[in-house]
Amino acid sequence: QTEQMAAGTWLNAVLAAWSTLNPDASLEIESTEELNEHLVFLDITIERALANLLDNAHGAGATKIVVRAGITSVSLTIQIDDNAAGISNSALQSFNLGAPFASDS
Repeated sequence: QTEQMAAGTWLNAVLAAWSTLNPDASLEIESTEELNEHLVFLDITIERALANLLDNAHGAGATKIVVRAGITSVSLTIQIDDNAAGISNSALQSFNLGAPFASDS
């Protein structure tokens, strides 16, 4: 049986664990109280994907990472914004063409 948890509690726990491992990162969380009115199924794959996105932003030199979360009766939406330089134009062109590419960092 898959375990469930209030969405806000789950997200805060995942982000707190990541922050503990990355104390020099600036992580800002924007969410609403409604997150705790809905349950989500716990899935380590989603937690790892979220940590990977945060790692990528931090590794790319972001000095500010903002996580925004919202929820409806059917979905949890998580948006991550950062102030790192992002992907280079050449890598983006390769990606859009379906060609392999390596990031500049």
